Amino acid sequence: MRDPYRILGVRSDSDQATLRRAFHRLAKQYHPDLHPGDSSIEQRFKEVSAAYSLVSDPERRLRYDRGEAERNEPWVPPEPAQPFDREFFREDPDWFETATPDPEPEGDVEDWFSQIGRTRPAHAPARMRGADVTHLVRIGFAEAARGGRKMLRFTDGTRIEFNIPPGTVDRDIVKLDGRGRPGFGGAPPGDAYLDLRVAEHPGMRREGYDILVEIPMTAEQFSTGLRVTIPTLDGERPLNIPPGREPNAEIRLDGAGIIDPFRHRRGDLVIRLVPRPGAAAAATG
Repeated sequence: MRDPYRILGVRSDSDQATLRRAFHRLAKQYHPDLHPGDSSIEQRFKEVSAAYSLVSDPERRLRYDRGEAERNEPWVPPEPAQPFDREFFREDPDWFETATPDPEPEGDVEDWFSQIGRTRPAHAPARMRGADVTHLVRIGFAEAARGGRKMLRFTDGTRIEFNIPPGTVDRDIVKLDGRGRPGFGGAPPGDAYLDLRVAEHPGMRREGYDILVEIPMTAEQFSTGLRVTIPTLDGERPLNIPPGREPNAEIRLDGAGIIDPFRHRRGDLVIRLVPRPGAAAAATG
């Protein structure tokens, strides 16, 4: 599955209270009952639930942090979302301090729920934390793999510069504290969440932290060898394929793949020689 810490928008060394608050905020933001009929929201809710299920279990979290399990396992969605449950959110009243755009709760959490949909009393303080916002951001394949800085420009002239973590995968979330809507009555602003969408590359495909490049070859080229130009994260480079290679053979370039932030090394670039009967490969030589 994808990095659960990135899904929750927290650091990998966060304590359980921080993880719980992050989950509660995202669970409210993406709960399907609040977005009926939106399948993308339901999918995000399932991702958030799966991520929290992993990191809230001390043993599973320890195995994940050590890279011993689940890091490369396929993601299995949790059970379908249940109807909005006030008892679930009651377990952590501090969560409501960051819930937006609702007023900050005063007194018992049950009192706050009982006032939903009612007119705000005239004597109540007009203090409200700013709303969180989510921006859809499209980034390139190499940009996501290498990481780096990126500038967003909005139609109102606003600019936000943010960091793309190395090894970013599609639908990773970057949290920007205090870059959401302004608060009211002296309350703090909300946060901005960047939903990163990684573009596909015409010649490269990600497999974990490795990159796969397929080179179509005819039977004659397998026999005689050839010289090709291959794409890499650092630009195109020539490659000599010696004669006598078997179909589906692989050539591995160590350290030319995607940065693994957990092991602090790059994966490999894997060149796979695939048969293409009756067609001429796009190669020279």
